[in-house]
Amino acid sequence: MSMAHEHMVSDDVNLVVLPEDYGTPLILAVSGARLAKQESFESAVRSAVLQDLPSLLWKRAINGVSFVRGLFLKHAREMAWEFLGIMTQMARMYQTYLIPGSIMVPEMRSDADLTPIGAAVYNTSYLISPEGHVLGTQRKVHLIDLELRRGLDVTPGNIDWIRTFDTKAGKLGIAICLDAYKDDVVGRLVSQGAQILVQPSANPERWEEALEHGWEEGSLGMVQRHEGLQYAVNPMMVGEMFGMVFEGMSSITTKSSRTPDGRGYLARARTRDQEEVVFADLNPLYLSSPSQAE
Repeated sequence: MSMAHEHMVSDDVNLVVLPEDYGTPLILAVSGARLAKQESFESAVRSAVLQDLPSLLWKRAINGVSFVRGLFLKHAREMAWEFLGIMTQMARMYQTYLIPGSIMVPEMRSDADLTPIGAAVYNTSYLISPEGHVLGTQRKVHLIDLELRRGLDVTPGNIDWIRTFDTKAGKLGIAICLDAYKDDVVGRLVSQGAQILVQPSANPERWEEALEHGWEEGSLGMVQRHEGLQYAVNPMMVGEMFGMVFEGMSSITTKSSRTPDGRGYLARARTRDQEEVVFADLNPLYLSSPSQAE
């Protein structure tokens, strides 16, 4: 956040977006498992499950869920408290709208009462105001293999829950990673007047040329297809965790006709595997708000 702050517009409207699954590894941090010698993500999760095995056996029997989902359910309150606590603090400290990627958590009773409801766990993104208030949530509808029953055992969100958010930066629509490729999700956001499409992403594979070309069919492609969409913000997770490699090139995009080379990129990461801050001033001419967004 301090790195992003260097590029913020003082006394104006700013928006910071972090990658998908930014908060998900908290499940390993709060579980108390011994992780120092774990060489794979699977072994790290297995260690966390074994640490809580008696209570997870009970959850499995009562709720009929997998051990992994049971682990998320058991630590949901602690994960959400840690994640939302620091993220709301960051939004207030830097006076910015903040979409802190996503985290695997169940539905909560409220933002003040983080009591889990039900046995479903969703890939959840939050929108936080510059005052540090949670303005809303978005749950991922279309899941990848890693998130399905044999992996993290996440529950798909309901398409009827997809909504836009009115902010001083414009009307935001959040489509978590794969959702930004799907007409049912993006079409619903567009029908509700979305101007800025936000696509927090985490790509768990090497960033090869074919993948890079295919990636442009996501939020960048959707901005070209839908007249109402003016910009897209696509932060991508990079780095390695317990043998899992995440690569990608974060970007801020617009209509291709507005960029000199006709590709649509206002800003793009220089590398596929190094931490970077990608930033751009969004032209207020194309938004209903008279302020700039970054």
